[in-house]
Amino acid sequence: MRHSVRRGWMVMLACSLAAATAIAQDIKSNDDTADPVEVQKACNLNGYKSETIKYDPAVAIPDNNAGGVTLGPLSFPDDGTAIADVILSLQATHTYVGDLKVTLRYDLGCDASIDAQSVVLCRPRGTQSSTPAPCGTGTGFGCSGNLDCSKEYKFDDGGTAFMAQGSCPSTISQGCYKPSSVGGTPLAAFADMRKNGCWTLHIADLAAQDIGTVCEWTVHLYNHEAVGVEGQTWGQVKVLYRD
Repeated sequence: MRHSVRRGWMVMLACSLAAATAIAQDIKSNDDTADPVEVQKACNLNGYKSETIKYDPAVAIPDNNAGGVTLGPLSFPDDGTAIADVILSLQATHTYVGDLKVTLRYDLGCDASIDAQSVVLCRPRGTQSSTPAPCGTGTGFGCSGNLDCSKEYKFDDGGTAFMAQGSCPSTISQGCYKPSSVGGTPLAAFADMRKNGCWTLHIADLAAQDIGTVCEWTVHLYNHEAVGVEGQTWGQVKVLYRD
């Protein structure tokens, strides 16, 4: 009987310690809120850390050139945290947004390799929703709307719309956009990677005639970190179960 009671007590103790460990290892965001992917919507930058590169003069985007231009690198101080969420801000001019493919890239070790990337803009089709978007070289595709450096275009997985998909205004409004639905890839590609790498922005103009420049771009990061498990002495554990 004594052995049975002791075994039951030990099972309860093991389960309680396991639960305590699980709670202690929970993810903690940098403003002590819940999971930022659930909380931060539509380019809300509350609690994000940002790094920006501005160009004066603006950097030209090579016309009809798949090699495009690679901007950066941009980096954040390594504070031991990991990436929970990413928002990209871009200020650029171009007279035909449907020519452009915009890719945010992350090199974890800053060793000239690409460890993760997100295609946020992929030759948007405008009103030609039934025509496949090539997201590569080719003519006769895409929205002819203009980008303007005086406007800030943000890209966020929680954005409210796709840029120049389903409509094609003559000037693209500043706002919060999701990565392209055709040929694009989510910014969630960077989730849980350590925040000590180098960011670059690649922009390619994939059709002739229309040209543009880049004035500024910003990476906004929301961090998270694992909370360490606090050590407990046997005496502290016994207090929880005495009597």
